Amino acid sequence: HELALRYENVVALEIDRGLIPLLKYTLGEHRNIKVINADVMKTDIPELLGDAFEKGGVSVCANLPYYITTPIIIDKPDAFIEMRSPVWYRGTGAAITINTYHVYGNFMIQNGASGTEYFDAPAGSVGLKMLNADENTIEISSIYGFETGLQLEGNGDGTCYNNIDLNVIGRCKTGVYMNAEGIGWVNENKFFGGSIWVATSDPFKSTCIGFDLKGSDLHFANANIIFGTCLEGMNKAVQMDHAMRNRFYSVRTEACTYALYATASYLNEVT
Repeated sequence: HELALRYENVVALEIDRGLIPLLKYTLGEHRNIKVINADVMKTDIPELLGDAFEKGGVSVCANLPYYITTPIIIDKPDAFIEMRSPVWYRGTGAAITINTYHVYGNFMIQNGASGTEYFDAPAGSVGLKMLNADENTIEISSIYGFETGLQLEGNGDGTCYNNIDLNVIGRCKTGVYMNAEGIGWVNENKFFGGSIWVATSDPFKSTCIGFDLKGSDLHFANANIIFGTCLEGMNKAVQMDHAMRNRFYSVRTEACTYALYATASYLNEVT
């Protein structure tokens, strides 16, 4: 009902056949709604919305199980994603996962529900996870309120050669986590600009980290480059454990307890 009042045309997918007559009855007063009995996972969205895409932007509104959010938004290499309003997410696990290559995307991800804000950073929650993802070009417009804002991870493969423009990662226990602890690697990713910050009122402020690079004896977090990011208010601006040849250029820290905390890490450069 609300969508019909806000938008010129609405296409609704409902997987439960038994609900179709009820929806057509309750929404019958709105001539701009089309209800289709279909499984979104088996639907060719570009084909379904071809005419709408030709007219301009398309908004997506859904109450999805978290595990199908990614395949709906990012279903193949060379995908292009531009978010003009946040993905609202409440729960554990990753709100969105990129596990392919050549994705070009702009992401806005908020822990909470539309119209509300939660900054308790639920355990295990991740805003955007890049798992075995190579050669992607990503812009982070905003990520707020997760245990980990952005996580790069290799598991049996690597997450490498990604270019990531940072705007804001706010009120997360860890802003950017590069995880090469397992049997994969996280190498040669580049981060540009932006701000990672926490508020003085956040309950986890005393333990939060800006960039956390963590490897193992098998694979170090290696040769990643960070340009010009501002790190504000956290306990450790940068933490490294089994990290090698990473470079931080013109990174600014403000009101951080420790600028750099490193163990078993070698040949890293901070200028």
